[in-house]
Amino acid sequence: TVLLKLLTSILAGLWLIIDHADSGGFDYPLIRIKYGFMIFLSPLILVENIIQWAYFSGLHPDIITSCCGSLFSPGGKGAAAEIASIPLIPALYIFFGALAFSITTGIVFILRMRAGVLFAVSSGITGVVSIGAIISALSVYIYELPSHHCPFCLLQPEYHYIGYVLYGAILIGLMCGVGVGILAPFRKIPSLTITLPIFRKHLAEAAVAAFVVLAVTGIAVIATSHYHL
Repeated sequence: TVLLKLLTSILAGLWLIIDHADSGGFDYPLIRIKYGFMIFLSPLILVENIIQWAYFSGLHPDIITSCCGSLFSPGGKGAAAEIASIPLIPALYIFFGALAFSITTGIVFILRMRAGVLFAVSSGITGVVSIGAIISALSVYIYELPSHHCPFCLLQPEYHYIGYVLYGAILIGLMCGVGVGILAPFRKIPSLTITLPIFRKHLAEAAVAAFVVLAVTGIAVIATSHYHL
């Protein structure tokens, strides 16, 4: 349910980007595309709500459940456990490497309006890599426990709500970065030749800023943590 909700949130964000770009043209040249996208998105949102209802309706309040730590435990089973078991140092190298590449390609696009598709692809990859790095590596420095990898506890007040900063930066960077690439095929439409380049540049600026915030936050977390290898 969480994964499907995350997917629909990202797709909805991309729809809003297309809708905003379409409003910049006097003839609304993307109207068929954005409503075709909505026809695809609507059933997905319906399925998401059905699955969420099935999950909540199947809960039994009289049954004691395991801690979230058991799901995100290197010794457990499933995708969550596999992500948590990724070695810390390689995860950090991949995380900061992906951020550096996305920030660099984003700056190139902002300055020269080139490599937009490359920036979009790298933004998508960076978003996925960042979530994995938070679970496998950054969470350890935040909790200062080598066995605690839960990504949800980061939203709690005892950890200064740092999860909202991390996840907010990831979503903004991913959606805005991918949005630059989504809009690339429409840049030659006559009614969008003036407004679309400006909008794509603003999207790239927002994505780069978000990735910078994510990188600075990650560095600050490691530098101020009492946990050391």
